[in-house]
Amino acid sequence: MLRHLLVIWKRGRQHHDEIKEGEALTSFDQYCHWVRDPLLGLGCKDPIKRIDELKLADPKRELQLTVFREWWRAHRVVGELRTARVTAHGLSTDVCVLIDPDYGANSRAAVISTLASWRGVRVGGFVLEHNADRKGKHSPTKYWLTRTEDLPKDDD
Repeated sequence: MLRHLLVIWKRGRQHHDEIKEGEALTSFDQYCHWVRDPLLGLGCKDPIKRIDELKLADPKRELQLTVFREWWRAHRVVGELRTARVTAHGLSTDVCVLIDPDYGANSRAAVISTLASWRGVRVGGFVLEHNADRKGKHSPTKYWLTRTEDLPKDDD
């Protein structure tokens, strides 16, 4: 295995100017130059393209996108690229049921823990933002969605 790694590294160092670069991977410039581009030069597939394929087929991301779209519909502030700030207790029932299908039986415990684990998630042009790091110790965390991309006309 070490021999194979050294062959890849050697090829990258000796033929760097000849190797076609693949798609950029944010904050991994050194990795791209030393590992990924030499692998592409040896005929391997670009891992970035595979990452995009996996993201499209990820059921967790699909659920997040479904929840965020419903959240956007239910809590949108008209004329702005964000939703109203709400606590888990202020979230619409439709959104809560998408997050936790047993939501009625479990109160909001599953909704609260799911929202906490989704803080900062970016999917489908949405970002789930929160004030957890700026609130008082006993104040509830508020959440809101911000659009990072324009919506198609039929989603407005």
